[in-house]
Amino acid sequence: MRESEIKAMIAALRKIEDEQHLNLKGLAKRLGYSVGQVSMVFAGKRGPGLRFVRAVIECFPEIRYLLADSLDQPQTEQDGTGSER
Repeated sequence: MRESEIKAMIAALRKIEDEQHLNLKGLAKRLGYSVGQVSMVFAGKRGPGLRFVRAVIECFPEIRYLLADSLDQPQTEQDGTGSER
């Protein structure tokens, strides 16, 4: 997955967390992963593997629409300080 796709998936998962009143522990449990594994994906310290992506799609089929909307949005590059380049 490209970095923009990973970021879009994480943003969509955050939105699902909020809408379904889940915390990281609840999200991890539904996906069948440990809190640490999900946290590492969210922090960008671990890439989401195929198994993780499949678990996300199976648990939250609505993520397909959230991802499509997110990937259709124009992306701005940031330099790491929060400033656009």
